[in-house]
Amino acid sequence: MTSYLNITTNAGHSQKVEGATGNGYEEHDEALKYNNDYIEELRSYGVKVTNTTSEASSQNAVLVEQVKKANAVSKTGRLDVSWHFNSADKSATGVEVLYYDNAQKQLATDVSVALSKALGLRDRGAKQRKDLYFLANTNAPAILIEVAFISNANDMKAATTKRTAAVKAVAEVTTGKKTTSNPPTAKGVKTNVHETEFKNTKLYFAYDNEKNSYAKVLFRLSTSNSKYDEIPLYPSSVNGYYVVQAKTDIQLYSDSNLTKKYNRKITKGDQAVSKHLKHINK
Repeated sequence: MTSYLNITTNAGHSQKVEGATGNGYEEHDEALKYNNDYIEELRSYGVKVTNTTSEASSQNAVLVEQVKKANAVSKTGRLDVSWHFNSADKSATGVEVLYYDNAQKQLATDVSVALSKALGLRDRGAKQRKDLYFLANTNAPAILIEVAFISNANDMKAATTKRTAAVKAVAEVTTGKKTTSNPPTAKGVKTNVHETEFKNTKLYFAYDNEKNSYAKVLFRLSTSNSKYDEIPLYPSSVNGYYVVQAKTDIQLYSDSNLTKKYNRKITKGDQAVSKHLKHINK
């Protein structure tokens, strides 16, 4: 089995081009949760990972940007991954992984098997697709993961409740690494907060050094258009992971000038779990 320690990964579509919808879910939002959790998991393995998610406003521009970002990374030992959700009639179910040519077939097969087991869904297997722009135009091996059918309520129940195990399974296959411990969960952790926590800098503020600054820019509240106040949090550590609880409601912005409000908020009392939260200054 080929192991990759240099991985680019993206959430299919974008905030402006959501992709498929069904059962109250939007494809990009759900793919983003998987993508960002996957990034977090890969980093815990010491793997080099690059987020190639696009914020473009048309599907063509999204694909071009994803490929451009991926190809800008050294192709030595590189794998390119794109997360998606399938859509069909309500009876369609299961996991499938798409690949370009036979060189990626075994990897796609292994990922599909592992993901279907983690989710408890039908394994639809690896499928060759030479017509997909992302697969055809990256200059390194690439796979496109269809996690589940957004049009199937049972699929989405599995995809949302078993995401941690699913991401871990994919990470283990793509890196060849095995882990024996799982991050703790905090009682009352809300999915939207967890999602927000892992949406990287594009939804919040730019910074130079992710390792040292990630958490410092995570929970911010503006007192004016030019001033930021860090939100006071209650931090506690559980086996090296940090659980935090917001002391107040937090409005998030998609630009550093605080002119564009993000449509989700962190609410007073919401909790989140992360390894990076130890960097927060109380």
